Amino acid sequence: MFGSMATIRVARHAAACLVVASAAHGQDTFTRPVAPPPLGANAQFGASIAVGDGVVVFGSPGDSARGAQAGGVYTYQRDPGTGALTLDQVLLPSQLLAFDRFGGAVALDGDVLVVGATGDDDAAPNAGAVYVFTRFGPTEPFSLLAELTPPLAQAGVGGRGGGRGTRATPHRRA
Repeated sequence: MFGSMATIRVARHAAACLVVASAAHGQDTFTRPVAPPPLGANAQFGASIAVGDGVVVFGSPGDSARGAQAGGVYTYQRDPGTGALTLDQVLLPSQLLAFDRFGGAVALDGDVLVVGATGDDDAAPNAGAVYVFTRFGPTEPFSLLAELTPPLAQAGVGGRGGGRGTRATPHRRA
């Protein structure tokens, strides 16, 4: 089952990512190449990844579609018959600004997707933010539910902030 994988490894290259999912016993059970969408230099597609039942989510914190390093998140649906991954949705919230680095961390639990933006300035300079998305079933698109900012200006909240913040980790179902 695709959603019960224990370990995900991603090999990134300029032309593609290779997703290798391993079961708890360590044997590779799923390997798929993923061609990233056309992105600019330093987009960092695959810098973070989350896998759920039939979906793979890639963070791209250097994506510049909404401004220099504003970030982006790309969801791919897995075909149950062939296992092929197809780009399904691009998440670029309208409130993103340059250097927000949205997609630096991603976590997926069922139909809830959490995305970190380490450089978000809404609460304070580089305080970070966490965006929560939800969907109403595996074939429905993700919609923004909330943007969470820290109550105190703690730089790096919402991603890999050099040990200064927190990183959301998806709950693994048994």
